[in-house]
Amino acid sequence: EAVDAKITDPEEGEIVKLMSMYRNRLAPDDAQAREQVIQALRQQKGAALAEELRKELFAEAGVVILLEPPRVEVAISDSTPSRGDKDAPIVLVEYTDYQCPYCVRVQPTVAALMERYDGQILHVFKNLPLPNHNQAQLAGEASLCAQDQKKFWEFHDWLFANQRTMNQESMVAQAGELGMDVELFGACIDQHTYTEKVDADMREARGFGITGTPGFLINGRVLSGAQPIEAFEAIIDEELTLKGIDVPPKKEVTEEAATEGAAEGTATE
Repeated sequence: EAVDAKITDPEEGEIVKLMSMYRNRLAPDDAQAREQVIQALRQQKGAALAEELRKELFAEAGVVILLEPPRVEVAISDSTPSRGDKDAPIVLVEYTDYQCPYCVRVQPTVAALMERYDGQILHVFKNLPLPNHNQAQLAGEASLCAQDQKKFWEFHDWLFANQRTMNQESMVAQAGELGMDVELFGACIDQHTYTEKVDADMREARGFGITGTPGFLINGRVLSGAQPIEAFEAIIDEELTLKGIDVPPKKEVTEEAATEGAAEGTATE
């Protein structure tokens, strides 16, 4: 209640600007789209206020949490797609589906985290294609074929940008656009080279209780859904503190990351 009382509706100019910028990601009806933006911005503000209040109350009471948070152990091989420092104190594992609308909408949040915690996060990518997305399994396998030619992240970005129209033909064409050996790439897909690898990622995620997308592990701590950036920051800051590492100052959240609250959720089977 203390937090809810402090949350006010965003300024009209902010609402209009974000509706204009992200109109194609919102509900077709203008009234519904407007409400999505308002609720996203209110939710973002509420999450920030709640975290501030929690820190204040803990500081005033001298509370120190000694219990180790629940964690799971995840296998990360040299062949698992990743970016960032291999020795980074934070390991952010993302389980995703290339056709999941929530997955594409959380990408700006991941990018903002990588920017704020520069050099402190190892971002690891794993596949969790859902059966109701008919191109997701293929996309996951194709992305690993692209990794063979050191084009994983470029292809990853293209898949998300074309999640509604991608198919095998367009994937092979894009491989050529990215300078890959198209024959090798096509053979990799046709031979189902990475079917078992994608399936193994799926089994692993489900073993951790992650059945919808996107799903995340932050140093082994499960975080489900396209959460506001504050949810990620709270865990990351705590993990850095536990390791005796100074938490970098909070940067102003970009407008794109701010709209992720409108997409908060999890795609499920």
